[in-house]
Amino acid sequence: LHNLAQYGDDLSQTRKAVVYVETNKKGTKGIEIGVGGVGIRGIEPIFYKNNYVGSVDFGGGFEKELHIIKKAISGEVGVIFYKSALEGWSGLKDVKFNIGEFIPLYSTIQDIKPFIFESALKKASQNQETYYTDFVSQRGKDFFVAYIPLKDFSGKNIGFLYLIKERVLASSKVFTNLIINLLAYLAILILVALLIGYGMNKYVINPVVTLTKLADDISMGKTAEKVEVKDAKGEIAVLAKAIERMRITMKKLLE
Repeated sequence: LHNLAQYGDDLSQTRKAVVYVETNKKGTKGIEIGVGGVGIRGIEPIFYKNNYVGSVDFGGGFEKELHIIKKAISGEVGVIFYKSALEGWSGLKDVKFNIGEFIPLYSTIQDIKPFIFESALKKASQNQETYYTDFVSQRGKDFFVAYIPLKDFSGKNIGFLYLIKERVLASSKVFTNLIINLLAYLAILILVALLIGYGMNKYVINPVVTLTKLADDISMGKTAEKVEVKDAKGEIAVLAKAIERMRITMKKLLE
């Protein structure tokens, strides 16, 4: 119960959450930076005959929880703190790697340098949304890195939980994209078929039908109507001119 006379464990300098509970006589929970490092704590006050006599806390480090998250998301995960948030922690002097004003402490991946950048951390610090997402390309693959603010027991931002995951389309999205592509291809094929059909009708079939009727009329002695096919192209136009010459010749013979 943090009894100084009996245990000698004065936590008022290193355990701000304990001081909070002692001052407010109510429990709290969250991330706390103590002598042993950074941990997740839940602290509740203890009363005896309505008198506050101390507090009890439960919790542990980050590593076990990070591995649970890693398994759940099938990606990498870690925590990174503002250097200012770690002031007073004795272990800070032993930290050998930092990213500007940020100190990475726990991670499920050995080398975070290819994925975590100071520029992204600064943008995440300025972001007002629930989380900030950055995109990184490494080793021929694309990854997204999500930064989620970490708050201590008092609600103050002290760092970030980051998630690293390869950008791979889910099977449902792949199937949806495949269906969309197939529908687009079918639409294009139908459009091409309609255009071809329209062109065939206008420039080949209709002129041939017209010329056939005119040639039949000429064979019956009907030579008054001029052979003229407006949409005739190429060899159809040549055929139309030949039939027109035949009409003129037949008309002269009949006269």
